[in-house]
Amino acid sequence: MSTETTALQIPITMPKSGECLACIDRLRSSLLQMRGVDDLAVDPANLTLTLHYDPNLVSLQQVEERAHRAGVEIEERFGHDTFDLVGLDCPDCATKLEEAVGSLRVCCGPP
Repeated sequence: MSTETTALQIPITMPKSGECLACIDRLRSSLLQMRGVDDLAVDPANLTLTLHYDPNLVSLQQVEERAHRAGVEIEERFGHDTFDLVGLDCPDCATKLEEAVGSLRVCCGPP
């Protein structure tokens, strides 16, 4: 088996925040299911993958296509929104709001 390592600059689509660890794990898990992909790291800030793969079993084009498709599916299913809140000058109120919103988290559980 001939394993190669390469850093790919690919246009992965991730939820707007791009920093949701659960969504990054979802993308990673999807790509690791591909035959010939041994390991990979996702850098959401730069939209890059560092990939360890066997070129005899999978092409870079196949990985790129799968990464794009998986990212789109994750975005559609687990989109993220950010809200700016003003007037939360009471630490107790902010804590109550954080707990209430935290219980609504659908995407941030296990992939």
